Formats: sequence, C-alpha cells, structure tokens
Amino acid sequence: MAKSPLVPGRACGSCTMCCWMLRIDELAKPEHSHCQHCEEGAGCTIYNARPEPCREFYCGYRALPFAGPHWFPPDCGMMIYPDAANSRLRVHVDPANPEAWRAEPYYSDLKQWAVAAERMDMQLTVAVGRRIIAILPHGDVDLGEFGDTDRLVYSRDTVEGREVLLARKVSAGSGSTG
Repeated sequence: MAKSPLVPGRACGSCTMCCWMLRIDELAKPEHSHCQHCEEGAGCTIYNARPEPCREFYCGYRALPFAGPHWFPPDCGMMIYPDAANSRLRVHVDPANPEAWRAEPYYSDLKQWAVAAERMDMQLTVAVGRRIIAILPHGDVDLGEFGDTDRLVYSRDTVEGREVLLARKVSAGSGSTG
C-alpha cells in the first residue's frame, strides 16, 4: 500500500480558501474570486467531477509536515501553496488581512523555511493579491505587483564581504524591474 502524501489527521474540513484564492483555467475562474462550484464552508459541489488541477492540489497545511497545525487556512488567513515542480513555496495571504504573515508564529516559521529554501535552491514568497514579497534568510524583499508575464529571479552577490541571496522581478520583454 502506498503511503499517503498527506499529513495524518489533517483535512480540509470547512476550509474553502483554495476555491477562491487560486486561478483555475479549466473552470475559467480567475484568482481571488469565488468558484461557482464552491459552497462556502461546505466545499466543492462538483467534487467527483472537479478538474485535474483541483484533484491534484493539496495545500501545505495538508501536505507539509513542517507546517504546524496553526497553519490551518481559515484560522491563520493564509494558504501555503507548495509547487515542487517549479521549486517554489508560496504563502497566499487573504487580502482582508495583508499583514497576517508578519504575525507570530508565522513569521518565525517563514524565516526558518527561508534558510531551508536557500539550501534547496527554492523560492519562498508571500503573495498578497498580486503583490509578491520574497522571503530570504537575511531579509524580505517587497517586489510589488506582478503581472502575468513577470517572474521572480534569484541571484547571489557579495554584500559587505559575504555572499547573500538577492531577489528581483523580471518583466518579459522589458529587461528587469526593481
């Protein structure tokens, strides 16, 4: 029997944060809008026929053992989006409480994860709507609003005699920004 990729004892329950936070192209559902098939507090009304991206997605609360139980999305107002295929971990923050990620114990968790992410050559970001903040071991970089063609690029440089990780936004066709 194959081992479940999910953390034992954790379930979606009444959480529907992924149903309104994420974009689902197969349903023509834009990000930060309620899915027409989501019954708030109850879940998906087309659960057995939901599209592949919905079938394959598990938020970090359910899939990542290092994310403690305090990361339950309805309680913390944030949803962890693990994207192993792109070496990325993103924390989506409910725009109604844009500073939630700075509160404890969440911020301490993010800083610990940033150290591990750097070692594993992964990107760790916080998203508040389209605003992206790169969480680095030595500081946070607010990169501003991202468009559909913008991407995050990490590089290394020597600052004050030590090598540090840098983050910047790169816009398609226009070089780099900020």
